[in-house]
Amino acid sequence: STGWVAERGSRIETTAGKLRMEKIFAHELYANPYITQKLLDDNAFDAEGWLNSRVTKMIAVAEGAAFVSGTGVNQPQGLIDAASGLTAVASGVSADIAADTLIDLYYQLPEYYAKAATFLMHRKTVGAIRKLKDGDGQYLWQPGLGSTPSGGYAAAGPNILGQPYREAVDMPTIAASKN
Repeated sequence: STGWVAERGSRIETTAGKLRMEKIFAHELYANPYITQKLLDDNAFDAEGWLNSRVTKMIAVAEGAAFVSGTGVNQPQGLIDAASGLTAVASGVSADIAADTLIDLYYQLPEYYAKAATFLMHRKTVGAIRKLKDGDGQYLWQPGLGSTPSGGYAAAGPNILGQPYREAVDMPTIAASKN
């Protein structure tokens, strides 16, 4: 908290945050493929390069999944873990999404986060949002020439309700009985 006081007035202690020690649990993602030295040395193709490429892709997929839905047990805690404190907004319609839901979602966010907020959603969710229409059958979301369907940047970049969005393959898609 803060308080106002005259230039020479006495000041009381405010309720600012307190510092404390915090443990950060580092989790290690590993791959332990089996390959012999002979196969590495005497192969007709680049087995080491092939193996390195495969392991790199597998680690990237595992990291993406843990970032979004990790359990926190021997892996990072994901963004959508129940303990993360994120607020869910029900769509109001089974296996569908409504324009009002997006507006509710954005305005439930505390003001100090809203300015820098970014929507993170599965590609199929972006597609469902793009299909929203008004009573005359006109699409509600008509991205300008600055937006690209792939989520890339050109000019101002892709946005929903004035906020940028990013596609993430590991985010859940819209489904019945989900928030």
